[in-house]
Amino acid sequence: MTDNKGTDSVDLSESAFKPGMVVNVKGVISDDLNHRGVATEVELEDNLEGPVDITPTNGVPQFQALGQTVALNTTAATIASGKTRLAGFGNFSTAAQIVPHLSTLLPAGARVEVNGLPDANGVIQANFITKESDPPLPAAAKLEVKGTITNLDTTAKTFTINALAVDYSGASLHDLSSPANGVFVEVKGTGAGYTSGASPKLVATKIEASQENAKGIEGAKLEVEGLISGFTGASTFKVSGQSVNAGSLSLAGLANNVRVEVEGPLSNGVLNAIKISIRP
Repeated sequence: MTDNKGTDSVDLSESAFKPGMVVNVKGVISDDLNHRGVATEVELEDNLEGPVDITPTNGVPQFQALGQTVALNTTAATIASGKTRLAGFGNFSTAAQIVPHLSTLLPAGARVEVNGLPDANGVIQANFITKESDPPLPAAAKLEVKGTITNLDTTAKTFTINALAVDYSGASLHDLSSPANGVFVEVKGTGAGYTSGASPKLVATKIEASQENAKGIEGAKLEVEGLISGFTGASTFKVSGQSVNAGSLSLAGLANNVRVEVEGPLSNGVLNAIKISIRP
């Protein structure tokens, strides 16, 4: 089992994986009546690891870290199902418990790791949040964020990932000849290269081409659960970044930000759905 940190990935013990975390699982499904799966690889898919940009407001169920808006689901149904789990917050274990105390528990500079599902607006709907340290942010702290490049300026050597401005002038590029708008990447840096605020800046030390799509095997069955994006009423859209073709399946109930599970074979990077189930 590993964490998804590109070329810096490390092996993780079983205890590092908690209920609510988003993972990528590779393996085989048996042909017995239970259709049990046997995993050969489990990879933790975090969204970011870094500082809270500005001290959030108590009672507002969201905050910003490394330029990414993180939403905490506080509805009774999601709490009952164990979503938005927490670690490192003392006796607080649910989003509903910490939201009234966000300014104290997550002040600017507090370092967090966020694991969740980006919605159609780029907001991370958090499944699991770990508070790693209180402020101040150490200069040597490792920071990383995944997202899609926008507003590329090849002269200034900058781009943005949502509200985060990235300076890549001194960054090493891995599996990436040059940045381009629309490319999904993982950006890494340190606390020394971070400037806080509502529009934070990060001087990147490394940028890696990442994979927004699920890491499926061409021709094999793939199952993806997540939020729909790019839905216009047509049969092609995305689920957690994975391109989906619903073919002739019913699209009833489908819309952007609806949570679904999609099953089907992978062909040329597209999941050709044979079943779509709406999830709570």
